[in-house]
Amino acid sequence: MAPSALLFVVCQALANQGPLDVNGFPAGGVKLDDATCRNEIVQMLDRNAVGSVAPEPDFADPYVCNRMAMVETGHWEQTHPGWYVKQVKCPRPDGTFPGDLDV
Repeated sequence: MAPSALLFVVCQALANQGPLDVNGFPAGGVKLDDATCRNEIVQMLDRNAVGSVAPEPDFADPYVCNRMAMVETGHWEQTHPGWYVKQVKCPRPDGTFPGDLDV
């Protein structure tokens, strides 16, 4: 079976974001508190593969991984207020992730 999860490295935002732009967002982007970062395994199905023989995506394929990471990042952040995705790691074909120590 193909790897069907992504690894999100997620962090909380710093309490003091500094100056805000005219829209009320931190100038230069949201600053993250690296001390709060953790790994989050995100299992998902490929919505574009509905009705296909393999509805579970192969995230070891860089094209599939990148597409689904872009789609899922906003959704994940919306359902986890105060947390932000710092990095997304695609799995290897064997299901492990690059740079894994303890996930």
